[in-house]
Amino acid sequence: IGTTSPGTMLAIGANGSVSTTEKTLTDGTTITIDWRQGNQQYVILGGNRTIVLSNQAPGMTLRLILCQDATGSRTITWPNNTTLVWPGALAPTLTTAPNKCDVITLLATGAPGSTKVFGSSVVNF
Repeated sequence: IGTTSPGTMLAIGANGSVSTTEKTLTDGTTITIDWRQGNQQYVILGGNRTIVLSNQAPGMTLRLILCQDATGSRTITWPNNTTLVWPGALAPTLTTAPNKCDVITLLATGAPGSTKVFGSSVVNF
């Protein structure tokens, strides 16, 4: 809206509701998340993975849904603390139970001076 090259697809429903498309990520050793592809993205983990965040901008509210496959016990390596910051400087302990999911909420901000992403989690769905 108001630009010739929007960052992500936008849908406006008949009742005025606004949503973006949920993006299904491709599982792999490194999972790169391009937030221009949607503010909600999910992946089913098939092994221990490293997450890379890209194209987040101050003001974005982002959701990442991480699901265990039928085997479970998959772990995540997160970006360093200069990009992604967790409460108390501790990344969340994610569920490792088979076929369970965790919801990671990320808030991108320009404070204090450069883009940072503040993360929180709700686990074991």
